[in-house]
Amino acid sequence: MAENKFYTRGFISLLTAMNFVVMTVTGIVLYFVPQGRIAYWTNWKFLLLSKDNWGNIHITSSILFALCAAYHFYFNWKAFLNYIVNRISKAVSHKNELSLATVITLFIFFGTLYLVPPLNYMIQFSDFHASLGRDKSFCRHNIAYPLMSKKLY
Repeated sequence: MAENKFYTRGFISLLTAMNFVVMTVTGIVLYFVPQGRIAYWTNWKFLLLSKDNWGNIHITSSILFALCAAYHFYFNWKAFLNYIVNRISKAVSHKNELSLATVITLFIFFGTLYLVPPLNYMIQFSDFHASLGRDKSFCRHNIAYPLMSKKLY
């Protein structure tokens, strides 16, 4: 009879992947959530979950993801270090790719901080979408809000 052995590393890998999916979905939902009081005044819900519910799930799954990542790095430190050393030596031979990846990453980081186009368009779209909830006449005729909110105007 085959023994069902529990593989901790496999479990942590699966748990990390699942939490990554949860963080991605909740992050997307939170991007489109109406701003602060509007979500509360309108009793905003999506898939029967409120803004607070989505935020709490995002926070707890992020913490679990970070714990799983810490566990993963602790038990795979030697392999991780070898991987990094090998990648750095290969990256040095791929200077153009390394330079472009660095420039893109820095542009995304600082461009978002300083609201540089086209990155500020994503922020403005989120703000615009959130402001739609302020105009109740718009919400009555909008298809998305009645589907996302239990309370109709």
